[in-house]
Amino acid sequence: MRIVSLAPSNTEILFALGCGSEIVGVSNVCDYPVDVFQIPKVGGWINPDCRKIMKLRPDIVFTSGFLQQPVVDELRLLGAEVFHVDPRSLKDVLHSFKEIGAMVSKRKQANELVKEFNSKLKKARKHSKKRVLCLEWLKPFMASGNWVPELLEKINCESLLKKGEISREFTPQELKNFNPNAIVLNVCGAGYKVNPELVLIDSFFASTLAVKRGKVFVLHDSMLNRPGPRLADGLVELSKALK
Repeated sequence: MRIVSLAPSNTEILFALGCGSEIVGVSNVCDYPVDVFQIPKVGGWINPDCRKIMKLRPDIVFTSGFLQQPVVDELRLLGAEVFHVDPRSLKDVLHSFKEIGAMVSKRKQANELVKEFNSKLKKARKHSKKRVLCLEWLKPFMASGNWVPELLEKINCESLLKKGEISREFTPQELKNFNPNAIVLNVCGAGYKVNPELVLIDSFFASTLAVKRGKVFVLHDSMLNRPGPRLADGLVELSKALK
């Protein structure tokens, strides 16, 4: 099978299922695992070169998220077989493992991937109740929603946003009412290259317990924002940071 994957999460899922050798094209933002750097690039996340994709003669193209819907529409007009997922919750993420596994005839491997994922979640250290604010964007400040509140719940932590909410901006009053014990910087596209001082010295957060106690941490965005297998690893890493 000839596969093109335009979303980093799908690329990671496909590699985890054992399909890495079948991927003939990926987007510029696909960066894990390292083997992905040997695969031809077909353009950006929301602006791939659809003509270039078609020249690769894919049997199937995998996409993810509402931002890629215009790409899905264009590729389908060109005659491509496109499989699109749009996970918004932890249940959706695990379901996408199985859906993608079914599309590439890897159902057994997909079931094993789900089991491994859940096993890692159970190993994440649980804490005495903490209020944790995860920030996935800084200008403006945006709290992480989607599957993140559910992940935090797994380690006995509360999120500013509730289960089922999408990532969004929040008000000073919401921040004051929540008063996080810890702030996590999982800023989209920044990796570990985020300076905690950006929050520690910002008057917006000055009155929070997190800033007063210096509890501001950086977590690689791909391990919390990306709906793939490494979400479980991200939770384990976050749990260790919060100890």
